[in-house]
Parts: sequence; C-alpha cells; structure tokens
Amino acid sequence: MADRTYYEILKINPTATAGEIKEAYRRLSVVWHPDLFTPGMPTAEMASQEMKALNEAYGVLRDAERRAEYDRILRQQSGQPPKPEPPPKPRFTPEQE
Repeated sequence: MADRTYYEILKINPTATAGEIKEAYRRLSVVWHPDLFTPGMPTAEMASQEMKALNEAYGVLRDAERRAEYDRILRQQSGQPPKPEPPPKPRFTPEQE
C-alpha cells in the first residue's frame, strides 16, 4: 500500500472537497466490500485488502487536521517546499465590542 497515496486509493484529486472524499469512499466501498463482493471479480482476499486500504485512506482524509498533516508529509517526501501557515485568526475579546 505504500506505493499508493490515499488520494490514489480513493481515486480523487488532492484538492477534493470533504463531500467528494465521502462520495468516493462510498462508491468504492460498494465495489470492494467483502460482503457485497461480486463473483468473477478478483479474489475475496484482494477485496478485503482493498477495503482495509479504503478505510485507512478515508479515516485520514475525512479529518481536516489529519489530512493537513498527511499533505505536509507528502510534500516533504516529494521535495516540495512546505505550504506557509495561515496567519492566526484574531481572537475576539469583550473589549472589542
């Protein structure tokens, strides 16, 4: 599984929205779920392994913080410069009313 990114596993673009990630996961889950497995497809063991990969990829990409960390690691591994951190949001205080 190390040779594929989570984006490749879910067959989505790295800029995919949360809705697109969820839709891709659901679509591929029907294809690879061992209980819904269609005879004539690759082995049930392969379907089980693919489903595990889908679950792992979806678990990371659906969580914004985990996805940001994953993207940072991908950029490091590819040699791209890190994305600049956004400036902190100003905190609201009662004196600012």
